[in-house]
Order: sequence, then structure tokens, then C-alpha cells
Amino acid sequence: MDIRSDGSLTGDVVAARISIEDGAFFKGGIDIRKGGQKTNGEEVKVNSSLSEAAAARA
Repeated sequence: MDIRSDGSLTGDVVAARISIEDGAFFKGGIDIRKGGQKTNGEEVKVNSSLSEAAAARA
């Protein structure tokens, strides 16, 4: 997520990354999560048959 210098955001953010430029307005909380992580902190499990099919195509 990027908040540009002329932008503003009021509220909470859940993202893997955030960039707030000088001059931007932000009021709220930031929760940085690794990609594929659920709200409660657990890792999202990928369906193994889908992973195996993708590996077979590679």
C-alpha cells in the first residue's frame, strides 16, 4: 500500500508492506502481515493437490 504526498487515510491498515510519503496524512493502526497470513496470525494453507499440479506443470 502506498499513501502519496497529497493523499490521506483515516483507519486501520492490514498489509504486507506500506509506504507513506512525506506530506501524506495517516491516522490509524498498521498491522504488517506476511503474505498468505490470516487475520488471527495463522498461515493460510494451500491446497496440496493444487500445489502438486502446479509443480507437475513446471
